[in-house]
Amino acid sequence: MLKLASLFKMEYPPDLLSAIKANRGSEAFYGLIFDKVKKAVGTFIRMSFQDEKPWEIEPAAESDLAPDEVMKIDLQVEEHVEQLKTQVEQAMLKQAQQAIQMGQQIDFSTFAGHAFA
Repeated sequence: MLKLASLFKMEYPPDLLSAIKANRGSEAFYGLIFDKVKKAVGTFIRMSFQDEKPWEIEPAAESDLAPDEVMKIDLQVEEHVEQLKTQVEQAMLKQAQQAIQMGQQIDFSTFAGHAFA
């Protein structure tokens, strides 16, 4: 990290500077890092203000999976989502019970849409 900081400040790192001096080389430093950073920032700004997205991920036109494989994956996803919902509801219920035991008030609007609401 320090090496990058010294390159950004257009200075040679101490170990490289001592090697240059030992070989009687030129100590002139051209800041390539600074130019690269300026160009990257300019590119980012240019891309940020375009109306269209600078990069997109397009889905494949046709699925490589057979319909029965797609259905199997859908079922697995649905089961996993249901497990996650159950876990979240249990955690929220436990948190509410702990709050009640500590005498805190509970905002029941945070439980809207859950099985125990």
